[in-house]
Amino acid sequence: SESPFRARILQNMRKTTNQNASETRVLLTCPNTPQLVQMLHDLDAILIESIEKAHMTTHIVIGETLRRTPKLMIGLCVTSNVVTTEWLLNSHRNKQILDASKYLCLNDKRAEKRYGFSMKRTLYNGTSNRESGGLLKGWK
Repeated sequence: SESPFRARILQNMRKTTNQNASETRVLLTCPNTPQLVQMLHDLDAILIESIEKAHMTTHIVIGETLRRTPKLMIGLCVTSNVVTTEWLLNSHRNKQILDASKYLCLNDKRAEKRYGFSMKRTLYNGTSNRESGGLLKGWK
């Protein structure tokens, strides 16, 4: 049986994941190697490089381990599609943007211990906050 956290995250991803590659906007928290950039280009996905555009991301690609960067923090506010590089590699191999749910970065215990958080909880809370209007809903 699926955990309530994972079910809630996947439910939100189904609502927000865009399978239309021209609308896929990817933020890389790993080094932007020429190979990864080329893969995004081949998929007609847009690379989000500046912090000013991080709020537009649909997918966040994590390298070997999660690094807490300002772009990641902004990206977490707008998407639950926090995926490993395998998502990008397999999407490129299949010549289409794949469903991110199979590639979620949910098991980076080293980063979770280092930063004192749970990725499952973070994605769940982000999903809940977005569904209720965001962190600043009702603020004047």
